[in-house]
Amino acid sequence: MPKRARPRQRARQRQSNTRRELVSGEILEKAAALFAERGFSSTSLQDVAQALQISRTALYHYVGGKDELLATLVRGLTRETASSLEAIAEDETLDPLERLAAAIRSMATRIANNPGRFRLLLVSEGSLPEPLASEHQEARRRSLRHLTAIVRAGMDAGVLRALDEHVAAFAVLGMCNWVAWWYQPERAANGGAEQLADELARLGVAALQSPVERAPTGRAGVAHALDLLRQDLDYLERTLDRPGDG
Repeated sequence: MPKRARPRQRARQRQSNTRRELVSGEILEKAAALFAERGFSSTSLQDVAQALQISRTALYHYVGGKDELLATLVRGLTRETASSLEAIAEDETLDPLERLAAAIRSMATRIANNPGRFRLLLVSEGSLPEPLASEHQEARRRSLRHLTAIVRAGMDAGVLRALDEHVAAFAVLGMCNWVAWWYQPERAANGGAEQLADELARLGVAALQSPVERAPTGRAGVAHALDLLRQDLDYLERTLDRPGDG
């Protein structure tokens, strides 16, 4: 009899773990929405429990406190984003345009799947407690560093426009971050977050990609050539001024 009971026990344990993950995810989403709307200091665990329609005692079964909730929300997203961009930047199986598309797709998908959590991050950055604030800022710096490296690699290869790589990286970040404010998963068309991420990746790559034709004919030829020359000279100056170059 004990041997026969073990498969049922394992099945019950799996069901219990699955339910705990689902409930924990819902708690994080509700907490993120409340923190973003009311502010962290103005939101209590009782507010979170009421939003979930459970008792505060039941909530303590899943979380240890409000600070733990905030830390889970911040650390999970910022670390995941930085690690994902690092992996993409170091992926030698992708060409520069594919890396940029993969980076945009990764960020946009994560934000579209967790809009409430990202809104919390964007509005609460200046009020995060230590050491959480330092961890968050370091993860953000890592993300920007890896995204800038992806953009720079595309410029070095000549497939992206000769722009300021930091401006280009911040433009891509801004495009993705705004998804948290306007994207509504419940109203998304077929394809959801993945389709949105694909479309943003195409837009981002198209905006930064170098023109295929560098020597058009006709009256626009001279002006176009001068514009390309200015871009190339600007890029050359930035490359020579870059620490460690030359």
